[in-house]
Amino acid sequence: MNSSRVAHQYVPLTGAGSANEALIADRVIDFLYSTAREQPSVLQRTAASRLATKALAAWEFDLPLRRPIRTIAATAERMGIDLGEVHGDLRQWRTLRDLFERQIRYWQLRPMAEQVGTIVSPADGKALAFGHAEDFMLPVKSKWVAIPELVGSRALVDELASVCGVIVRLTPEAYHYVHAPVSGVVRSHDLIDGALHSCNPTALVSFAQPYVMNLRRVTVINTDVYQGSQVGIVVLVNVAAMMIGRIEDAYCATRFSAPEAIRAGSFVRRGQPMALFRPGSSTSIALWSRSRARLQPALANSAARTDVQSRFSHWLLSPWVESAVRVRSTLASVY
Repeated sequence: MNSSRVAHQYVPLTGAGSANEALIADRVIDFLYSTAREQPSVLQRTAASRLATKALAAWEFDLPLRRPIRTIAATAERMGIDLGEVHGDLRQWRTLRDLFERQIRYWQLRPMAEQVGTIVSPADGKALAFGHAEDFMLPVKSKWVAIPELVGSRALVDELASVCGVIVRLTPEAYHYVHAPVSGVVRSHDLIDGALHSCNPTALVSFAQPYVMNLRRVTVINTDVYQGSQVGIVVLVNVAAMMIGRIEDAYCATRFSAPEAIRAGSFVRRGQPMALFRPGSSTSIALWSRSRARLQPALANSAARTDVQSRFSHWLLSPWVESAVRVRSTLASVY
């Protein structure tokens, strides 16, 4: 399958119609990943190595700019980045890393439902929902989303029982802070080592279980506590990707002030900044028990649309369509 010949569309924020995604370096990714494999080739492993990621990121994002304000403004316009959202002084920026690691006024521009018992999107991005019905997306769960391997614990999956989840794929132009999907006490916060494969749709459908190959941070949050979201155990899996060699803790109880490391026993509040991805593309996955929270119907309906051309649907031979989401928007609610 040459998936790069298939247009990749998603459901926009309006929920109506469809939109084409302009995939960066699509031909290069297709060259590296177009042949489906159980295991990556030598070329793929080299491209997904930390050394390659460090070199590419330094070249792309860290070189000083001769005319930083002009170059950053032109890059933002080309990629569709709204500089009007930025929190802070753009005149202090000197490299493209400053643009891609930008902070935004999320408290004004990313509203969040007041209802306590909600799970909110951890990031801006394209969202894929799965597992919200017993017979929905079973091929995906068996072929693509290997939950025990993803979180590194069969016991945790057994505890969740019927797992429901949303995969939020951050594209390079996205705001790259990850926010807490729920309020609760962190039970564990583990780093699982791995490679740094691309999160381009072509790369993702090239492997049997793509996310378990990559470096990822798995945070287990108990929400059944005082001032918690009361939706049971919620797992946040932040997956690093090509040109993103680190996922840095950056929990801030108030806006972006005093970022802290996250440890077992830490309390995190729904909607607050929690981590920072390095530039590039990456993924944040929220998992919970289907018996505790109901997926937003719009996400479930969009995932099953047959009028949207998706590389995921093309690979699976059944509908699986992404929806654009904003950080702090509602993914699921208590029954």
